[in-house]
Amino acid sequence: MIVTLTLNPAIDRTIEVLNINHHDVTMVEATHKDPAGKGINVAKVLQAINHPVIITGLLAGAQGAWIESALSLTKSSQHWVQLNGETRENIKVFASADNTVIELNEKGPVASADDIQKLFTMCDSLLQPKDI
Repeated sequence: MIVTLTLNPAIDRTIEVLNINHHDVTMVEATHKDPAGKGINVAKVLQAINHPVIITGLLAGAQGAWIESALSLTKSSQHWVQLNGETRENIKVFASADNTVIELNEKGPVASADDIQKLFTMCDSLLQPKDI
């Protein structure tokens, strides 16, 4: 079994536009959002090749609940430590005319020493000798 750990997950909101109009209104062509963060991204690749994975990490607030709900549609099991505050949201603006991307990444919530200890305890309980 592979266990992924995401310490600072995010919602990646992608906004697609034709061009960035710096001094005028820019019309949005499409928008979508995805659960993200290094460990979540690895888990999504593993799921795509039908490899079982356990997703762990730190979540907070309504945005954290959205990530958990979105990931519940997969076959992975999830184990999260809930923090105070709000899980971050990152904005990606993709301009299709010239294939440029502007990335705006928020800071995530702060984990306390107690939160980190809960995470270590949870990971210890999840990991088996042959796990990665």
